[in-house]
Amino acid sequence: GNHLKGTLNAKDIIIHRQLRILDLSYNQYSGLADLLLPPKLEVFEASNNQIDSVRFLGFNPARTSLRRVDLSMNAIDQAFESVILNIPPLIEELLLDGNMVRGAVALPLLPELQIISMQSNELTGTLPDRLPRMTPQLQQLRLGEQSMGVGLTGS
Repeated sequence: GNHLKGTLNAKDIIIHRQLRILDLSYNQYSGLADLLLPPKLEVFEASNNQIDSVRFLGFNPARTSLRRVDLSMNAIDQAFESVILNIPPLIEELLLDGNMVRGAVALPLLPELQIISMQSNELTGTLPDRLPRMTPQLQQLRLGEQSMGVGLTGS
């Protein structure tokens, strides 16, 4: 991999307004990933870095274009609800494997979400009964190897 490093700063990313794919995987980015993404971006990949937290900004130009986010194999250490806060609603694939994301799986309405993979994290509780209503297109749900366990029965 390359050896790009620093933080993922919103102002540095948003200026590339025509980008459709941004792959920053296998680098040395760290700290907070402040994700204010370009308006045409469909794929954002930043796996295998040292990112310790992520924030999707509420007013995000990529709100209707972003389809895939891969933040797997980082050091994200925050509650699931704060990771998912303000995630673009039309996302189809969310990959967060190999982090330290903790807490209950509580998803907002994500009508196009097909794949969510959060293996090897610290999720707890049970899957909510409303999961099928909140993610009607969900085809793959990968929650294996939780250090604290996730139950399959709804509450």
